[in-house]
Amino acid sequence: MKRIFTLLTFLLVTLSVFSQVQMGQIDLQKKSRQAVVLYTQYSQEIVEGAIKEKMDQLGNKGKENKSLISLSKSNFYEFKGARLPNAHRDVDLYFKTERRGGKNKNESAVYLVVGKGPDDFATTTTDPDLMDKAKELMEKLLPYIEAYKLEQDIKAQEELVKKVNLKMTDLSKDSTDLQKKVLALQEKQTQNSTDQSTQRTELEKQMQILEALKGRRKN
Repeated sequence: MKRIFTLLTFLLVTLSVFSQVQMGQIDLQKKSRQAVVLYTQYSQEIVEGAIKEKMDQLGNKGKENKSLISLSKSNFYEFKGARLPNAHRDVDLYFKTERRGGKNKNESAVYLVVGKGPDDFATTTTDPDLMDKAKELMEKLLPYIEAYKLEQDIKAQEELVKKVNLKMTDLSKDSTDLQKKVLALQEKQTQNSTDQSTQRTELEKQMQILEALKGRRKN
């Protein structure tokens, strides 16, 4: 029963990933190109960061190229001579990211176009094996994006904890300083009371002397 439940869970997760990875079309170099499309629940910034980090791990150095498109909410990242996992040749990978709708600012789509050379792009008809490898890469990209998002959340939370801790340290220092000031004021108050008592005794003494002197007046 436990094995069946585990298998069903695996199948559901797999089907979920497959449903988010589809084939589509995008404009690249003024022509419509076939692309592998990944729909995510993450922001464009998170997705782009994960792509660049993942590609860097695969040994692929890329660059942002906004001249390839005219959409203000889209970005293109190209990786020339890139390594596509399990593929038998190097290719050019073009990743396009874009936000999905105005209300869904935390959702984004990723498009991947596979290039074989100048104005030569892979399709499921001409290069099914390459496109399968591209699809595998995109399927594996989703859990990587999730892990990347988690790490970014952890870093952000660590920074928040540092700020809160720093504020707590500052407040603790302020409390210590205030306690010192209160102690100093208490000491001054005690000294002031002592001085008042001494001064009161001296005043009474001097008043007695004054009265004695006045008593010596001749009528």
